[in-house]
Amino acid sequence: MQEKNEGKEILNKFSRNLRKFRNENKYTQLYVSINTGIDISLYQKYESNNCPNIKLLNLVKLSKFYKKPIDDFLK
Repeated sequence: MQEKNEGKEILNKFSRNLRKFRNENKYTQLYVSINTGIDISLYQKYESNNCPNIKLLNLVKLSKFYKKPIDDFLK
């Protein structure tokens, strides 16, 4: 059970940081979606409080787009 809670906590941190990075740059979700190739509905889920597990490829795309190391999304 603890492992499941840790996973949820990591996904919540990811969602919060993703939203923060987007807002800092004054980007819309659609803009990020178009420029990363991540479907808009999936991107919206990534920023939600019910974030699904993120694929490594999408994490890499977001890291490159925001020019931030992957660790910054998970802190």
